[in-house]
Amino acid sequence: MLYVILYIFQLLGISGLQWKHHFGSSVSVTLNDNSADNHAEILNHIQLNGMVAVDSDLSTSDREVQVMCQDANVILHQRQFHFMYVSYCSMLLILYCFTKFHKIYNT
Repeated sequence: MLYVILYIFQLLGISGLQWKHHFGSSVSVTLNDNSADNHAEILNHIQLNGMVAVDSDLSTSDREVQVMCQDANVILHQRQFHFMYVSYCSMLLILYCFTKFHKIYNT
């Protein structure tokens, strides 16, 4: 089974890259931050770790990671995820709770 994971407000993308590194093709990792500066930094870290940023919905290769620069509410209304990670330093968590719980798979 392919687990679909979303990392919201990634800042640097390190957490998502660790998941992809350890679990490879068994997880599809999507990194998101709506800041253009953070998005560029995430792309840089992907390259430094020998991975590839892709635009497709599901990154199934061992080295592919989807990177987005969108508002989290938009992404959460477009797709469902098995797991969502929000950085502990995010002050906007309350704004996204309803959407998060609405879009989690019932497994």
